[in-house]
Amino acid sequence: MIRSSGMFRRHLGMFARCAIIAGLFGPAANSAQAIPLADLFGGETPEAIVAGDKLFSNWQLINNAAATDLSQIDVTPLDDPAGNPGLRYTDTGGALTLDTLGEEFEIAFRFTVTVLDPTQQVSGSSLELVDAATEGFALVQILEGVDDGTEDTILATKIVTSQGQPVIDDPLAVATFAPQQSVGVSTVLFGLVEGAEDFGRLTQFDQRFSQVSIAVPEPASLGLFLSGLAGLGFFGRFPRGVKAGRRQKRA
Repeated sequence: MIRSSGMFRRHLGMFARCAIIAGLFGPAANSAQAIPLADLFGGETPEAIVAGDKLFSNWQLINNAAATDLSQIDVTPLDDPAGNPGLRYTDTGGALTLDTLGEEFEIAFRFTVTVLDPTQQVSGSSLELVDAATEGFALVQILEGVDDGTEDTILATKIVTSQGQPVIDDPLAVATFAPQQSVGVSTVLFGLVEGAEDFGRLTQFDQRFSQVSIAVPEPASLGLFLSGLAGLGFFGRFPRGVKAGRRQKRA
C-alpha cells in the first residue's frame, strides 16, 4: 500500500510538470491560427509563438507613432518549409493602408527567436514583402535588425521597399550570420503618402529564420561515471569474499 502511494505521488508529480509545460507552450505550439499583434505586447501573461522548432517570445512594442490599431494585424506561425520557419504578418482591417494626404504609420517592435532543438542554431534570416503596393508619391518600407540578444552586437540588417515614384521595388532581403542559439530581432514598419491622390498599403509580409546543425559532443563524464559504478560494484563485493575466506580458515 505504501509502495502504491509512492508510485501515485511520482506519477502525479510528472503529470503536474507536463501540465505546466503544456500551459506555457500548448496554446502557442498548437496555434496555426493567427494571434493579433496587439496581444503579443504586455499583458499579465505575455504571449509567445512556436513555429517549427523556434520560439518567438519577449515581445516589446517600442513605438507606435500614428497610434495604428495593432489588433488588426494578425501574426501567424509559418512551419513550412522545414528548417526555415518564421512569422507572417497580415493586415486584416486596413490599418496599414494609406490613402489620405500626409497619412502615415510607423511601428517599431522587438522580439527574441530561440531554437528549441539543441542540435540547431539560427544562421540566417529573410524579410519579404508578400503583398504591398504604392502609387504616386507613396512609400512602404520595413527595416529589420538582428543582434545577438544584447542589442550591442548587430548580426544583420535588412530593408525591403515599395515606392511609387520613383518606382522602387525591393521585396526580398536575405542575410546570413554566425550561428546563434538565440537572437534578438528589431523591426520597424514605415509608410507615408505625400500627395492627395497617392496610395500605399502593406497587406502582408514574412520574417523567416534559417538554421544549421551543430555537433553536440557526447558528455565524457558519462563514461567515467559508468566506470566508477562498475568499480564500486567490484570493490563492494571484494570485502565479502575476504570475510568468507577468513571464516573458512577459522573453521
